[in-house]
Amino acid sequence: MAQNVTLLGASYPDVPQVVLPKTGGGSAVFTDVSDTTASASDVASSKYFYDANGDKQQGSMSTQSGATITPTRSQQTVVPANTFCSGAIIVDAIPNTYMTEAEALERMFPVGSIYISTLSTAPTFGGTWVETKLPLSWDDAENGTRSYTDGAGTGTVHFWRRTA
Repeated sequence: MAQNVTLLGASYPDVPQVVLPKTGGGSAVFTDVSDTTASASDVASSKYFYDANGDKQQGSMSTQSGATITPTRSQQTVVPANTFCSGAIIVDAIPNTYMTEAEALERMFPVGSIYISTLSTAPTFGGTWVETKLPLSWDDAENGTRSYTDGAGTGTVHFWRRTA
């Protein structure tokens, strides 16, 4: 924000900064900071700033160094609100908790599972399958198959049981 400045009777409108030479060399810089909106809680505790009156202030925002976080099944707060983080936050890789394909298939198709298919060949997933005669009241459920007719046509359904 600029200010109107009068110097030795001359007026200067909208001056954002005044730079004066120093007798020992260098310059003294005076900058208008009246539009500053930061407060101590907005600035990290190890940093300084100038308030709207030009007074030097130290920040009061808490700081946290970096950290390595181990994933858990519970929600975790990595950096609390209104905290300045001065280092990297690293989240560890999730441990190998995934099932292998064989473990997943064992859960989906445990020994004794029945798989019904129109295919006359055994399934190619999840272990050993044998075509099984089921104790059903259907008149043609012999040898693990049953003929059917529906709106889509006719065919044979095969009953496969996982044995291993």
